[in-house]
Amino acid sequence: MDYMLGERRDFWCSLKRMKDGYQYWGAFFIILFCGGLIMGVLAAVSWLPAGILAYAGHASLMGVLEGDATDLPSYVPALVVFFFMLASVIANVFSWLTLFPLSYLYGSVEARKQEKASFEEEERRLQGLQ
Repeated sequence: MDYMLGERRDFWCSLKRMKDGYQYWGAFFIILFCGGLIMGVLAAVSWLPAGILAYAGHASLMGVLEGDATDLPSYVPALVVFFFMLASVIANVFSWLTLFPLSYLYGSVEARKQEKASFEEEERRLQGLQ
C-alpha cells in the first residue's frame, strides 16, 4: 500500500511509486495466489456446517409445504443464523492468512532497498578514496 500512497496522494505520484512494487510482482503474486488458495479451502470448510444446516432447513420447509410433518426442532432458524455468523467470522479470520505474509514481504522489500542504498553509498565512498 505504501507503494501507492506517499506524502502526496496524487494519481500520477502513485503511479511513480508503484514501480517499486512492480519489481517484486512475482513474490507478491505467489503470496496472494497461494494464500488465496489456502484461504479459499479453509473458508469453504468453515462454511460447510452452515450450508448443510441451511439445506436441511430448506428441505424440511419444502416437505412441510408438500404436506409432510417436520422433524426439525423450532430453533433451527436461529441455529442457521448463528452458524452463518460463526462461519463468516472464521472466514474473515482466515483472510488474515494472506495479510501477514504480505506484511513480511513488504518489510523484506524495504530492507533490500535500504541494503542496496547502503551498498551503493559504501561503493561510492570507496571509489572516492582511490
